Amino acid sequence: MKSQKDTEEELFSSEEDLDLNPEDVFFMNTESMPSITLSPKVHDQLIKPWQNTIVVKLLGRRIGYRALCNRLESL
Repeated sequence: MKSQKDTEEELFSSEEDLDLNPEDVFFMNTESMPSITLSPKVHDQLIKPWQNTIVVKLLGRRIGYRALCNRLESL
C-alpha cells in the first residue's frame, strides 16, 4: 500500500491543467439560478484522480491512521 505522502503527491503534484475548450463549459442562468454544465470530456478529467477514493465516516469515534489503514486493507 502506498504511503499517505506518496498518494498526496500523486494527486496534488500533477502539473497538468485541464484541457478546456470554450465548447466544453456551458453557462446558463434560468429563473435567477446560475448553472454551469461541463462536457463529458472535462467531467472525466476531473474524476480521474479520484476514481479509487473511498470516504470513511467515523461516526464521532477516534481511530489512529495505521488502524484505519489496516481496516481498509482487510475489506
